[in-house]
Amino acid sequence: MNNTALAAVVAVSVGLTGCYVEIEGGKVWYESHNISSDGSCEIFVHGNSAPSNWMQKAIEIRKNKGICTVVLDLPGHGKSDRFTDYTLPNMISAITAVINKLELESRESGYNVISWSYGGDIVMHAMNNDMLTGMKSLTLISTAPLNLTGRELPNPSRLDSFVSDTVIKNAYHLNPELNDSQLRELTQSFVCHNDTIASDCSIPEDLFESVRLTDGAIRSGIVESFGQELVKDEIDILKNRLENVKLCMIYGQADAYINPDYMSAVFDLVSRQGDKIYRFETGHAVMYEQPKKFSDTLDECYSE
Repeated sequence: MNNTALAAVVAVSVGLTGCYVEIEGGKVWYESHNISSDGSCEIFVHGNSAPSNWMQKAIEIRKNKGICTVVLDLPGHGKSDRFTDYTLPNMISAITAVINKLELESRESGYNVISWSYGGDIVMHAMNNDMLTGMKSLTLISTAPLNLTGRELPNPSRLDSFVSDTVIKNAYHLNPELNDSQLRELTQSFVCHNDTIASDCSIPEDLFESVRLTDGAIRSGIVESFGQELVKDEIDILKNRLENVKLCMIYGQADAYINPDYMSAVFDLVSRQGDKIYRFETGHAVMYEQPKKFSDTLDECYSE
């Protein structure tokens, strides 16, 4: 199936409309609302194998409040084309192309980036390369910043989770070739709480379908980025970010992947005056489980 035909199939699945911007390798889908409104824009960046529809409930709330919102599907996800290159530079290019297309860097009020899971890793590396001019704040949702320089910190992974013997042990989140049963387990790991018995965990079919239709090669692109030494220490990136970029960290206490003690330790290392951390009683997909509370938390993040 070619890129155009596949995009049409996924378009029906995720039920969204929008525009495209072309980068090297293919077209990237995005959608914007209230772009002419006063105030800062919010850019939503999804995670590995879970397209933008996972963030849509929260985006609808923000949009209906009159806030300028922008959402995109990263290459290989949702309504964007399938690419041949899913390493970090190409993922960063997708985000910056949308920012440039909408001229967000020239907005007087700037823009805020709200990134989930692996989307946060991509955004941090874009920051490290000075590619996010005009950004006012970064919100990391369920992203455990990488510690690559040997600091003595708690283990970032949750070892008591139902996914530790399946998804993590078998590296489903990095495996390009998963069958439907394995893809269901991967989807469960995003939705279900750490103390859940997998057989008791139900998942919405639309979310599973969006994961199933994602190009599995994006997961091997993460591995390739490490192999090409493109991945940097993200704790250093956060510590060295521009003075005017505010940080907000949000995660679920019942996240099946992330150790809460690690998140607290990292925040203590990188936070400055005005930065904030929030702990929800949710799993990995905080904004999906509690969209209203999540939206209210974003307002708190931006407040002085």
